Amino acid sequence: MMRRVAGLVVLLSAALGDVGGAQPEYRNIDGGRPVRIEDAEASARHSLDFQLAPLRLDRITGGIYRWQVEPRVSYAAFARTELELRAPFAYREPNVEPRGGLVGVGVGVFHNFLVETERMPALAAEGELLFSGGGSLTRGDTYTLRGIATRTLGRYRVHANAAYGTYRVPIPSPDAPPQIPDAPCAINPGGGSSRGRVAAACLATSELAMSSSDVDPGGSRWLFGAAVDRTLPLRSLLLVADIFAEDYRGLDRPIDWTVEAGLRRQIALRTVLEASVGTRFTGPSPAWFVSLGVATSRAARMLIPETRP
Repeated sequence: MMRRVAGLVVLLSAALGDVGGAQPEYRNIDGGRPVRIEDAEASARHSLDFQLAPLRLDRITGGIYRWQVEPRVSYAAFARTELELRAPFAYREPNVEPRGGLVGVGVGVFHNFLVETERMPALAAEGELLFSGGGSLTRGDTYTLRGIATRTLGRYRVHANAAYGTYRVPIPSPDAPPQIPDAPCAINPGGGSSRGRVAAACLATSELAMSSSDVDPGGSRWLFGAAVDRTLPLRSLLLVADIFAEDYRGLDRPIDWTVEAGLRRQIALRTVLEASVGTRFTGPSPAWFVSLGVATSRAARMLIPETRP
């Protein structure tokens, strides 16, 4: 399985050809750009980054396909600090209601509080609130908190992530087929169990439901993962692979394990092409997925005025 993923990445990088003389914009790995595990480095101050219509396709157990587009913008407003806004849109399989639309709006902040030294890795923290939209399978907002560490080992960088957050699951109606719930991080949709198990799992968590009928039941979740990347400066190319485990507490289901491989390639002075492939190889709903996107960075020094003593 790992050989298949690595082979796909090699094919992707070979198809892109050579691009030289670019700035190192391609080295910054954000969540989902191109893999879930990210690094602890912040973008340069006053950098305004746009992720232009990144597209992801998931093939879930049973021949179910789901599409997702997630435009995203981030701004390095302060030293080693980024503010982020993302808006994932989903398009799901037939007989699911709603079949598509705006899943939600995520508002996040990232801060690097320790730059890597000879003795210490780079350390960062990140938090996000995801407000559910009309195209979400669930009602109710979720949050995620993440700790990040990055260490350089020769030509490679190693990254470790640990995250804690919340999730929601839809309550199936008696006259509708069970649904596969959206995951709280829209980068990894379809994180639910198979159709038969979802109904039992959702009903089993009904005691977690809040008093308001406008909020679906849910619980807490955690994620642990690691990644390694290698940069090829003469090609303005970064190759990365990761593996992570994700557990939804309160659901009667095994832990999801996912492995991914991806690349970031500088195709212009401030424009990066991102691509990845991966598989969720354990858990009740194994899946394959691919993603492709383009990110561009601009200077926006005047958005937040400088503070002078």
